[in-house]
Amino acid sequence: MINNLLNKTSAEDKEMGFFDHIEELRWHIIRSLIAISIGSIVVFVFYNWFFENVVFAPAKSTFITYEFFCMVGEKLHIDQICFHFDDIELLNTDLSGQLMTQFTTSFIGGFIMSFPYIFWEIWRFIKPALQESELNKTRPVLFFVSVLFAIGVAFGYYVMTPFWLAFAQTYTISSSIKNLFSLDNYISGVSTLVFCCGLIFELPVIVFFLSKLGLMTPDIMRQYRRHAYVSIVILGAVITPQTDVFSLAMICLPLWVLYEMSIYVSARVEKQKLQNAQ
Repeated sequence: MINNLLNKTSAEDKEMGFFDHIEELRWHIIRSLIAISIGSIVVFVFYNWFFENVVFAPAKSTFITYEFFCMVGEKLHIDQICFHFDDIELLNTDLSGQLMTQFTTSFIGGFIMSFPYIFWEIWRFIKPALQESELNKTRPVLFFVSVLFAIGVAFGYYVMTPFWLAFAQTYTISSSIKNLFSLDNYISGVSTLVFCCGLIFELPVIVFFLSKLGLMTPDIMRQYRRHAYVSIVILGAVITPQTDVFSLAMICLPLWVLYEMSIYVSARVEKQKLQNAQ
């Protein structure tokens, strides 16, 4: 596929030179930046609603995730899974800190909102390099990339972020130390966690392309399955402030499922390669 991308084997693309491809790529990038700008402007204009109901919502004890766990804990008679802490108060020590936070958060929000369109532009650039048989098999990729990214962002926002904030708020090495968080630290931490979860949930798609290129096989993933599971459990144990199995499972199970899905995807690609070779 890489050679196809470089050579542009279709009849129309053969007439295009190197600088023509650069010009084409430039317009894909420009359209992507326009999409990000539109999303950023929307977030910037409605910043009051966006910050109160989206950005700062996980810092409030009334956030839907905390209420859900308390409800489940009450029904199952497991008090440990109910989060008990006050609303997190954020500090701003920079004169232009709040203004810069508004700009930064608007850009991040615009990028996340326009991510499916950005990938679509990337796909349009790569598409001519694919053969007809490859194109038919990879056509659903755009849909799965968008869905998996949305699920990953939701998982990061509604699951990982509340657990991480609860852990950061309640963890202390001494009763004489009070946890106070800066605005910049909160924004960077939450946005990084949410965006990284969105990318992590693209693992099946990444494995699909790596398997197509021969850089990944299901045997390799099965060989390191135990290592992956142990790493996921350690990550979950670090993030969850509670010691109950239910909280740990909320973190680990989706990541386990994601890893198994990736093994299945890689196995399908390898099976298809064997059929084509016969």
